[in-house]
Amino acid sequence: MNAQHLSPNERLDFAACEPSARPAALVAHVASCADCRAASDELAWVDQTLAEWEVPEPPLDGLERVLHRVAELRPLQRQSEWLRAALSSLAGVACGSLLISLAAARFAALPWLAQLSAHAPLQGLAGLGLAALAFFALGSLVTLALTPILIMEAQSRTHASVVDLSRSAH
Repeated sequence: MNAQHLSPNERLDFAACEPSARPAALVAHVASCADCRAASDELAWVDQTLAEWEVPEPPLDGLERVLHRVAELRPLQRQSEWLRAALSSLAGVACGSLLISLAAARFAALPWLAQLSAHAPLQGLAGLGLAALAFFALGSLVTLALTPILIMEAQSRTHASVVDLSRSAH
C-alpha cells in the first residue's frame, strides 16, 4: 500500500479474502479512503454477481441437431468433391492433349523422322507416338513420386472414416 491508495493487487487480495482474514491496516485504510472503498465495493459486486450467475444447461438434443445438420451437408460436400475431381481431370486431359499435340509437331520435325517424308501420315503418327510416350513416361514418374503421399492420404481418410463409424456406433 502506498501512502495514498491500495495497489491493484492489494485491492484484489482484499476483495478475495474473508473479512475476518483481512489485515487490520488494509481494513482501516479502506474504511477511511473513499476511492479504495468504492473499488472494494465494485470488486465485491463483481464477485457476488459471478457467484449468482447460473450457466444455462445445454439443450438435451443439441448433439443430435448438430449431427443431423452435418448429415444434411455431407451429400453436398461429396457432390462438390466429385465436381472438383471431374473438372480437374478434364483440365488434366485437355492440358495433356495440348502438350502431346505440341510435342508431336516438334518431334515430327526431327531430322531422323524426316526420312519418313515419303510416308507423311507415318511421320505425323511417329511424332504423335513419341510425344504420347514422353507424356505418359513423365506422368508415370510423377505418379511414382507422389505414391507415398497418396498412400498416406488414403490411410488418413480410412482412419478418419473408421473413427466416424466408431463414434456413430456409440
